[in-house]
Amino acid sequence: MQSIIVLVLVYFLTGAVSGNGRRRKELPISDVIPAEQDGKPKASECRFGGESYELEQTWHPDLGPPFGVMYCVHCECVPIHKKRRIVGRVRCKNIKTECPKPTCSDPVLLPGRCCKVCPGQDDNPDLTITVDLEREEQEKNGRHYAAVLTGPGVPRAATGRFYFRKKTLQYSFLFGEELGWPTGLTFLDNTNNILEEFALSKTALQNRTEKLCGAWARLPRRYRRTLRSEDMAVSLTTKLGTISGKVLKYYGLNSELFSGLLEGYSGAGTAIGSVSPGTGSIHANILFKGIVKEGEKNIPFIIKFQMSHGGETRSVEEAVVLESVGPDLNSIRNPYRVLTTPELEALGQGELTLSLAPTLNPSRELSAKLVPRLSCDIFDCILQPVETPSGDANGIAFLTLHAQAGCSTTLRLRAQTKLWI
Repeated sequence: MQSIIVLVLVYFLTGAVSGNGRRRKELPISDVIPAEQDGKPKASECRFGGESYELEQTWHPDLGPPFGVMYCVHCECVPIHKKRRIVGRVRCKNIKTECPKPTCSDPVLLPGRCCKVCPGQDDNPDLTITVDLEREEQEKNGRHYAAVLTGPGVPRAATGRFYFRKKTLQYSFLFGEELGWPTGLTFLDNTNNILEEFALSKTALQNRTEKLCGAWARLPRRYRRTLRSEDMAVSLTTKLGTISGKVLKYYGLNSELFSGLLEGYSGAGTAIGSVSPGTGSIHANILFKGIVKEGEKNIPFIIKFQMSHGGETRSVEEAVVLESVGPDLNSIRNPYRVLTTPELEALGQGELTLSLAPTLNPSRELSAKLVPRLSCDIFDCILQPVETPSGDANGIAFLTLHAQAGCSTTLRLRAQTKLWI
């Protein structure tokens, strides 16, 4: 029963979206097929050169004579969220600069290829180039941001989520009890100049949910540019010291349903989790720093989902490889994995643990409990009697999600002249 409730919650949070796009008459590329072309809405398709393509379909554009097929250009029909609709957008990228350098002095370009190879070379380097235009689109034009906050000498960390809309930057943070409730929040630029400061104290909502949330209203135009260019940082003042981190865009934030704060003695990170309501499969984008050295390449990791059920501990491990360790947060994504009924129940109760560790050094593990999406959204509905009574009766219900996967409901009911809370 609890697993069904989790899937229903996921369905309503994700929402069902559909609709029609608009055709750009002045350009040869149109994002979607207009509805009048065949009588059916085709927002889920793209148009390029007179051909239609499904969402996530890829191709090399054919520009006709004298250019022909552009094998160094990778195009994709990328799904874009636009006013509660999902529409297709054509996005293309030149991959020639990503070709590996040939090891010989006289490389040749074979027909149907982009990258040159040495004479007699059997492998095709074109196939080794990874292009993720959907991820690049989200990271470039998304309104969602995330941060992992750490500090020198501070044994604990925090993670934040940010959403920018209509000149307002909404923020929410997740942190452990050991860190204590922060007393100050500061936004900084890339040279550590203070952009804005907020004194923090618990509100009634934050007392119930244990979530730190708020909003920076009327964000100046200059600071909006700082945010979009990813030159903004944030810091929290705590009883253990000051922790800070960069505010950056990451893949998966716009579809995030579950969050996690990854902590360990040698690093910190956050998990951005999404669940498919149809299949019950989970996907996590794990952002972390500190457990491997910058500059290392092809580092094997183990991602583990673990839960306890009926006195028995169950775990599932997946092996992944990080190509290169960067100076900021590193990103590892696990493939979609279908959860069993006990795992869905554990996820809904905040008892599903996600951990990440280098295969060759498992003691440097980071782990987190997955909890509902890191936000302070309030869900509400109007209450009305099923059958109209003789008197006037109505009410409203509010539901809030807690930091550790719980929830609370507030009811306000009115019947005639009496009010119950």
